[in-house]
Amino acid sequence: MTQQSAEHEMFRVLVVDDDPAIREFVGQALVEEGYETRLASNGKDALCQLREWPADLIVLDLMMPTMDGWTFRDKQRETGALAAIPVIVMSAARDVTDQTERLQPAAVLPKPFDLATLLAEAERILK
Repeated sequence: MTQQSAEHEMFRVLVVDDDPAIREFVGQALVEEGYETRLASNGKDALCQLREWPADLIVLDLMMPTMDGWTFRDKQRETGALAAIPVIVMSAARDVTDQTERLQPAAVLPKPFDLATLLAEAERILK
């Protein structure tokens, strides 16, 4: 799914979350702010999409089936051009803040997250 707006047309954001309601909510909020978005339900799908559609930012859940966010981050960093894409981690996992060195995120938002904070972090990272 690709959605686009003129204001931040150059900025692409991939939202990766196994919860369809959260995925759609975050994706729609980013579109309303003017970002182009795509949605993925797990890390494997996200990697496939990134090979065809290089994002400027990834919003990533950690606890997902098929390929979780931890494995996705490992694979992302092993994959040349994808390694430089910044990531905002959103997760209900309690040990996220203890694992930031391994994840190397641009930001960490615990679930439940504040949408205004997520949007502010996206703008901060992309500017």
